[in-house]
Amino acid sequence: MLALIALAALAGLLGPGPLSTVTHSDPSGLVQFEHERFARYIGDTSLQLQVLPDPEQPDTAQVWISSDYLSAVQVQQVRPQPDTWPGAGDGAVLVFPVSGPDPISVQLQIRPDQIGLLRGAVGTPAREPVEFWQFVYA
Repeated sequence: MLALIALAALAGLLGPGPLSTVTHSDPSGLVQFEHERFARYIGDTSLQLQVLPDPEQPDTAQVWISSDYLSAVQVQQVRPQPDTWPGAGDGAVLVFPVSGPDPISVQLQIRPDQIGLLRGAVGTPAREPVEFWQFVYA
């Protein structure tokens, strides 16, 4: 039993390790993000996003985050700060100014407010998002 616990810990099921972090891309290919599968209740964690400029508005990069996820976490900090952060449908849209075709790197520092399975979705406005989950333990 101790050997199984040790293997789980080394693999990242109980903290940092190769199985603890996962990367997703939305179907449009405009947003890629990374997060920890397992997070500690009231502990700090983050979403690391790479957002390409919107083809219809090349001077902005926009990312939509579902309200299901945002209601289960406290957003501690967003780097860089978005120009605007309006509500949109079932979530919020972070709008960043960009110049050129390169993606912008965005970091959301968050703190989970709930224990258990958190579900969320990330994408670009008016396009299909990618769904994800994160398990929060005490």
